[in-house]
Amino acid sequence: MNLQTRVYATTAGCPDRAAAVALMRAIGQRLREIAARRPGLGWQAIAFADAQDIEDFDVDTELTNRATSGRLPALNVNLSFDLDLAPAGDPEIEALLEEFQLLHVATLPDDD
Repeated sequence: MNLQTRVYATTAGCPDRAAAVALMRAIGQRLREIAARRPGLGWQAIAFADAQDIEDFDVDTELTNRATSGRLPALNVNLSFDLDLAPAGDPEIEALLEEFQLLHVATLPDDD
């Protein structure tokens, strides 16, 4: 398996815990629909509102702080692509990222 993971984060639409969780659910539903049609797509969306959430979900704040500047609540979205099945990226995913103002913070393996 040849995986590439892209990490995104945002504080847009996350004024409080309830809004961040609602946003996480909305994004999750859209990603489930896309994943059903797109081979090799894996995803994870995590809403975190405080330091305990970050610890509970083991969120890499070094990455997410690139988009959030440490502001909470925030949303972290990880997308993984099995490059043996399909190339990374997708127009529907790009539209979702733009719509929800998710900022790209890293590509793993490292995109340098």
